[in-house]
Amino acid sequence: MTGLLVGLIPIVFIGAAVVAFVVMRGLRRSAPNAGDGNGKRIPLVASFSSIRGAGPFGGGHNNLNPLLLLHEDGLEYRVFRRKTAAYAGIREVDAAGTRIILAFADSAFTFTGNTGDVQVLADAMRFLRDKGCPLTARAAAIADTPPA
Repeated sequence: MTGLLVGLIPIVFIGAAVVAFVVMRGLRRSAPNAGDGNGKRIPLVASFSSIRGAGPFGGGHNNLNPLLLLHEDGLEYRVFRRKTAAYAGIREVDAAGTRIILAFADSAFTFTGNTGDVQVLADAMRFLRDKGCPLTARAAAIADTPPA
């Protein structure tokens, strides 16, 4: 009987962790995406930080509370901690699939945000283009798609 109880303890903890993960993920996805008056919030499924040219691999990732918030004068983003950048400090904006990739002029690291939605990606590309950020050919093609 004692062996059975000891054997159930890891199963209970694993089950509780899975339930907590599912609940937190649902709460994060149900958060408002239109912005909070302080900027335009781009809904992200995950965010990544990596060395320029390595793609979303070889760095850190955040799929619990990623952030990309576009303000009038700059942006905020989060992988591990919240950071800010001016639009003038963005070296280039690229896209791959449903991911937005920001390379910064003063850093060897890039920020990648997975929007999970092509239309959300296109809206973000148009916003960044209008702010004067240099877009790659791939990102410009996405920005040129008509809004839905």
